[in-house]
Amino acid sequence: MRLLLIGAPGSGKGTQAERLAERFNITHISSGDLLRQHVRDQTSIGETIKAYVDAGDLVPDSVVLDMLRKPVVAAVNGYALGGGLELALGCDIRLAAEPATFAAPEIKLGWIGGGGMSALLAHSIGPGNAAVMLLTGDPIDAATALRWGLVTEVLPAEDLAARAAELAATIASRAPIAAQTAKRNLRAAFEMPLGRAIDYERQLQTVCFATEDAAEGRAAFAERRPPVFRAR
Repeated sequence: MRLLLIGAPGSGKGTQAERLAERFNITHISSGDLLRQHVRDQTSIGETIKAYVDAGDLVPDSVVLDMLRKPVVAAVNGYALGGGLELALGCDIRLAAEPATFAAPEIKLGWIGGGGMSALLAHSIGPGNAAVMLLTGDPIDAATALRWGLVTEVLPAEDLAARAAELAATIASRAPIAAQTAKRNLRAAFEMPLGRAIDYERQLQTVCFATEDAAEGRAAFAERRPPVFRAR
């Protein structure tokens, strides 16, 4: 698997989305429960997830997604409330259908989110907009989510699955090690001072330069042909 696509209802067998998923080795899931099962079964971080479960703790979707090295695209069509919003926020790229609605409604019930809601919102839309969502609990529509930077694109509902699959296929066609490294680097950038983040980026770039995929990329460019990346 090169990429994980969450949501995008309508990406059934025989559709453009399904054909792209098969071609580029994209795994599509539709819920947080399936996400946890997928990670537990398919990746080396399954033991970390198992440790949470054995201890009787609920594993936040954002924690699962943060540990997952592969890029993750979310396609939101409907309501992303509370834990659903945390799941979307944990993804690397978020698309939304025009009817989509986003909210952190926990404050209306007497508590706050516990899966990284505050930190993820502040990183995604800034502390001011995050405060509006967290302190009122009121929903925002897809247009507002786009304006605030919560999502990168808003599309008609009937176009969401195809666009999400198209974007996922584009990312999956890139060098897998470089894509995973770019995700790691981007997430680390939020946790480091600028100077340290630049040094870290250079270290990761050196790792990428040493891969067979990087050599293939250079050769393909010189020979004016599409590269064939093999995650090596």
